[in-house]
Amino acid sequence: MRLAALILLAALTARASSVILEWIPSESTNAIGTKIYSAPCGKSLTNSIDAGNKNRLLVTGLDPGARYHFAATAYAAQTNESGFSNECTWPHDGGAPLLIY
Repeated sequence: MRLAALILLAALTARASSVILEWIPSESTNAIGTKIYSAPCGKSLTNSIDAGNKNRLLVTGLDPGARYHFAATAYAAQTNESGFSNECTWPHDGGAPLLIY
């Protein structure tokens, strides 16, 4: 089970406390959902949000002065979870969305 991609779409404003993440779901027929993990850069990815079977998520409550990293996992059951996708960071330089595989 592997997610094909995690995309950081956009910060809502230059100093936003929210970000929209979008991903291409796992192609595994066993995958029933996705979890998004986040943490300030330099810390372990311990905070998770269960996105269920959606492929887009608004993450709120971010400190506008901090830099964050995100990764996703696919799951088939509560005890069967894939490894992390590659990570993306927010905010990131440049205007184009950040795509990771």
